[in-house]
Amino acid sequence: MTEQEIKEEKEYLKEHVKTSYSNAFYAMQRIDLLIISISGAAVYICLEIIKMKPPVTNVMCFKITGAVLISAIISNFLSQMFSFKANLIDSHCKDLMIKQFNLDESSDEYKTQDKVITHQECIASIYDKGTKITNLLSVSLMIVGLIMIITFISIFL
Repeated sequence: MTEQEIKEEKEYLKEHVKTSYSNAFYAMQRIDLLIISISGAAVYICLEIIKMKPPVTNVMCFKITGAVLISAIISNFLSQMFSFKANLIDSHCKDLMIKQFNLDESSDEYKTQDKVITHQECIASIYDKGTKITNLLSVSLMIVGLIMIITFISIFL
């Protein structure tokens, strides 16, 4: 790599680190806030219906619906944890890559950092997969919970 290419790569990696932090912050605010708000509101509706003391069968249906919606909220929190960890580890990897530019490629320190980077990228990938799975799970549980509550309200009330 030429000196100019190294400089450009360093700048790219620095910008990537900033973007990773920004993405982690954004992920913790928008879509997830909606999932938590909608699921929380639906849980509240379930609790209000249960307070009306419907027949025992109906109460059980609304309790199960509430449990599904609470599971959506818990899954969403897990997603946030995974996302935060993935972005944090990714940022650390990029910092190491930036430092690696100052090392000789044949040095032991360079090779050691290369192994650390590869290992951390693997861990970040696992957290990223966890984020995707729990995001899908939380959205799915919210949708199932909403369908259940709408169905039970239309049948029982």
